[in-house]
Amino acid sequence: MGAKIPTHLSGVIMSESLQVRSNPVREFPTSGDEGYGSEATALVKDLVNAVNSSLESGAVKEYTTIVGDAADVIANKAKYSDIQTAIDALSDGDSMLILPRTFTLSTKLLINKRLDIDCSGYDTVLQDAAGIVSGEMIEVSVAGVILEKLRIKQASGTPDYAIAMTAAGDYAFLNKIWFEGSFAIDNINDLSGTTSIGFAQKI
Repeated sequence: MGAKIPTHLSGVIMSESLQVRSNPVREFPTSGDEGYGSEATALVKDLVNAVNSSLESGAVKEYTTIVGDAADVIANKAKYSDIQTAIDALSDGDSMLILPRTFTLSTKLLINKRLDIDCSGYDTVLQDAAGIVSGEMIEVSVAGVILEKLRIKQASGTPDYAIAMTAAGDYAFLNKIWFEGSFAIDNINDLSGTTSIGFAQKI
């Protein structure tokens, strides 16, 4: 039996499968496109356009898995209570819904697979613990990652970055990301040079 979607999520289709109907929120920024000038940028743009077309047509998005807290797992509302464990269990092309909870990291989160990670907005918080003293909170080490609707909070550690794309030539799509706190160097470290940001805000 699949994990049930909590009833408080907007646009929810209650069923035993991992499905929600989403509003079109992905927008590829037009300004500065020419600054990338790469094939990777075109691939991201094609991906975003395809997702928008699907959402505008009223298509239902199906998630491979759901991440919540321990109580969600017990209540069969989520399969995992740890984001890294969920990532490690998924494969390229899979998708994940992260419920509106606060997750505390003691080590960085490594996204090393081509995943679509859809969070639940401002109330999905990823914060650092004292164990993170340098580097980044989230490392994206593979091309084609989509990460949306997440608040990244510098709480008690001193990370250099919130997010780092660490491999040259990789590309990612980030949308509706809030950065809270003071990161030692910057919010994003894009070594790939091809990351698209639909919306990001420092709070």
